[in-house]
Amino acid sequence: MVIEAVYLPHNEPYLGRTQLLEFDKAIPAAMQRNMAVAARTFEIKMSPQQAAASEIVPQGISIALSVRELIRQGYLFSATILLRPLLERTALVFYLLDTPAAVTAWHNGWSRSDQPSLPKLIEHLLSRTGNSGTLGAKELATMLHKVEIWGQALPIA
Repeated sequence: MVIEAVYLPHNEPYLGRTQLLEFDKAIPAAMQRNMAVAARTFEIKMSPQQAAASEIVPQGISIALSVRELIRQGYLFSATILLRPLLERTALVFYLLDTPAAVTAWHNGWSRSDQPSLPKLIEHLLSRTGNSGTLGAKELATMLHKVEIWGQALPIA
């Protein structure tokens, strides 16, 4: 058996996983929507929320693409580490949209003490989307923090 040093879309080790397929579908859809919105940002005077989202969303898409490529190459630990910044950016966009007072602080480079914690961002995201999982916001934030700091990988479903 020959092990390939680089995997391609046709022979990657996790190809066919249902959740990965959904992620594969979500990325190009997000990129298309972002390109359409980005084109409009040059035609309008953006609100502070729009200006913030126009910075944060492309970062999130870039991280998602990085996560996907790391999974393709079988680097699950590295992909798992990037879940935290991806989730932070996703939750932050919704938080800033729903908390206009925070947008000014964000644009001014808010101090760490003024920033919402990761559990607070996750809690806000979960409440906004109506999504509830088996983990609470604090537990999920703790798991992501441990992956980042101590190298404890999350189990892959």
